[in-house]
Formats: sequence, structure tokens, C-alpha cells
Amino acid sequence: MSSGRSNRNNGRRGGGGNNNGGGGTENSSARAMHEVGDDVILNCSSDREVHLCRWKTPYLNTYIVGEGIYVERGRIAWRGTNPNFDCTIRVSNLELRDAGKWVCEIGSSTKENFQVQTKEFLIDIESE
Repeated sequence: MSSGRSNRNNGRRGGGGNNNGGGGTENSSARAMHEVGDDVILNCSSDREVHLCRWKTPYLNTYIVGEGIYVERGRIAWRGTNPNFDCTIRVSNLELRDAGKWVCEIGSSTKENFQVQTKEFLIDIESE
């Protein structure tokens, strides 16, 4: 039995990784198991310059995130390393409603068009 909660979870166990895909719409997924109260980092980055970071939650909220932008009173915050290429977020103090599919959409443009890269995360929350 686990003796405590870890705040070092990174949004995935066993594989996964950043979505550094090429053109068009790209999908990948990562899955994690957590407990209520944990913090989790959901890594989502691009090899193209980011013009829009949009996150969709399992409880049907959609947020635009970026450097210095905090939502849900700071519970969800941008945690990337480079705002030009990174849409990574930290979800603090997980709640039961956080269980399910999180979707990161990275919007970038070229001279010809606007492209969206997508990455999905499945967060499982252990019930006690």
C-alpha cells in the first residue's frame, strides 16, 4: 500500500513523451494513474512555432494557456520551457473530475495555412 502522495507525476507512465510531430494534425496519447490531491505535468510541445495553446478538459472546459496565464484560480498553469514551442501545463491538486481525457491542441501557421497538432492524455484517478 502506498504511504503518501507523489507530486512528481509527469502525466504518463511507461512510454509516451512529447509530441514533436511534423505537419498536419498529429495524434499521440499518454496515460497516467494518480490520486486525488496529486499534481501532474502534461507535456505538450511542438517543433513549429506555437501561435495558440488550447487545452480541453474531461469536464468539457476549454482553456487557452500560455506564459503567465493561470486558470481555475491557478490550479491549471502553463509550465513550458519555451513559450514559442511549448504548451505544457501543470494541473495542481487533482480532483475526481480531472479523471479522463485531456486534449492539447497546438496551433501554428505557415505561409500557406494554419495547422493544429493534437496530443491526448488519459488521467486515471485511484479511488480509495
